[in-house]
Amino acid sequence: MRADAESIIGVNLSGESLIADLHLNVLATARRTLPGHAPADVVASLTDAAIELTRSRPDAPAPSCASVSLGAAATDERTITDAVFLGWHRVPLAELVKTRLRMPTAVGNDLAAMTLQEAWFGAGREHDRLVLITVGAGIGFGLVVGGEVITTPDAELGLVGGIPVAGDGRPATSLPAMDCLTSPAIERAWSGQGRPPLPAARVVDLAKRGEAAAVAICSSYARRVGRLIAMAAAFALPDVVVVAGERAEVAALFEDQVMVGTASLRRPDAAPIDIVVREHDRVSWARAAAALALRARAEGRL
Repeated sequence: MRADAESIIGVNLSGESLIADLHLNVLATARRTLPGHAPADVVASLTDAAIELTRSRPDAPAPSCASVSLGAAATDERTITDAVFLGWHRVPLAELVKTRLRMPTAVGNDLAAMTLQEAWFGAGREHDRLVLITVGAGIGFGLVVGGEVITTPDAELGLVGGIPVAGDGRPATSLPAMDCLTSPAIERAWSGQGRPPLPAARVVDLAKRGEAAAVAICSSYARRVGRLIAMAAAFALPDVVVVAGERAEVAALFEDQVMVGTASLRRPDAAPIDIVVREHDRVSWARAAAALALRARAEGRL
């Protein structure tokens, strides 16, 4: 399949849109702040951005299809069955976008899209079995075996967020991953010390500069990430674990603490876990959405 035979539009509900060729090389990007949560308003904003993109690159091959990804459960690449963050239920998103863009459109879960992108264009090109863990706004888990994303309808429900992850105390206190490995967890740890509230990204910036309280908070967070990695590796037996999401940088900054957390739940005679940390980039989520369209196109569904 020639890369320049046609192009694909990928849209993530974070507000990022892009045009990519058939090898998922990004040709142009655009970002828009969503005007609200009403489906009609969201669709209008994102599709207007996509239309502007196509006009900005008249030299690019004509787009043949589009895909939209978001943190929600989807049915048959057509309908968003449940999007808690948006208050959506049974929204025919693919049809709404298709009507405005006038091209075949698929919709899907953003974690499933990222897992597919990693399988086809990331670590999956070198490894047969991989696990993707995302930390930040939420918690996500994806599994690839033999180049195939392993999925069921339950895979889009964020069930990994309910898995208890131990802290550092004696005895250790376990909290659901959704309560201890998201951005709000870092923010609570910071303000819980009687400090003025700060967004998680700011706390991480302070840790980079060596601020003692921020370093302690991020170190503890990294150890919990390591424990979640160890649990995932124990069950899925991957060749590599990829960490992504808004707070993945904490795992990169405090790699040694991730290893401490992993070692606390792993036998010393077990093989070391190969861990890859992806720098957070909103464009990569839109690119992952394009991967959903690419797969549907290749399999004749778009």
